Amino acid sequence: MKKYFALFFLISITVNAHKEWVHQYVVEQAYLYIEAKLDILPQEFKEMFLYNNGNFPPYERPSHNTIYGVHGGAWMEDDYDPIYQYCGWEYPIFDWILNCPYSSNSHFWKPDLSDPFHTYGLEFVSGTYHNAYEKCGKYWYGDEQMIFLGPLFFESNTPEGTLLYNNGYSPTTSYDLIIIRYNKLANMYKNGNYFIDGVLATGSNSITWFNNPIEIFDGQFIGVNSVFARTLAGNILGRICHLIADMNIPAHVKEKSHPCPLAYGSF
Repeated sequence: MKKYFALFFLISITVNAHKEWVHQYVVEQAYLYIEAKLDILPQEFKEMFLYNNGNFPPYERPSHNTIYGVHGGAWMEDDYDPIYQYCGWEYPIFDWILNCPYSSNSHFWKPDLSDPFHTYGLEFVSGTYHNAYEKCGKYWYGDEQMIFLGPLFFESNTPEGTLLYNNGYSPTTSYDLIIIRYNKLANMYKNGNYFIDGVLATGSNSITWFNNPIEIFDGQFIGVNSVFARTLAGNILGRICHLIADMNIPAHVKEKSHPCPLAYGSF
């Protein structure tokens, strides 16, 4: 599976991208290129990109929830920031503030400077921000708490539903957000292994933090593995590809804010 991820990243950086739907188009074309070059794609790899009917999702912000696969992550990386929450803790509660412009502040990086050099001097904002290189690393290694928005619902026969029930939640509970960690993205995808540190149940005014994080992994329950872990891994893969594609845009490596598209001649 790692070789498919690596090939996918290399293809993604060769295409210019900017708006959300363009990022979805980029990952779609990368998938089609890999499919044309390889005789057989693993079914689990296909499921990260395609609906059950074998078609790509439409070019749009995911409507049913924000987690859906690579396509969803490629769009949602511009809508909200799971790692740094640059729009603040309140933004998951208010739909009107989704697509906050600050969520893209971590999409810049001057590669001529040191790797951890923070973005600063964006024309329309003040302060310093973590750069895209750092953020890709955090997504890949997973050792940072991340917030993913709902609405989310876990069936009682899933590992998540069972363990949340054991922590006092009804099987009918839905969640406005989930706070997770994992040890490397490939491991979460391969072994279904990640940790739930906290949840915000729909209708609640505060996040529940678990004193003992809920660990999910394959083999935890006989005959049941975490579908959610694979879908979430696909979403994060899409977010990484979004950041890599942004690094092919002059404005992103020159640290130039661009609420309107900038022509290449500007650089």
